[in-house]
Amino acid sequence: EELAFRAEVRAFVEQKLPADVKRKVDGGIHLDRDDYLGWHQ
Repeated sequence: EELAFRAEVRAFVEQKLPADVKRKVDGGIHLDRDDYLGWHQ
């Protein structure tokens, strides 16, 4: 059950995470306030 939930969350994030935020995360760059606000909208 927990593994299925994790897979569901990962799939959601892969589909919905903005490309610019993904690039920052993949590059180890700190996310700023605007990044968080954009992701939450």
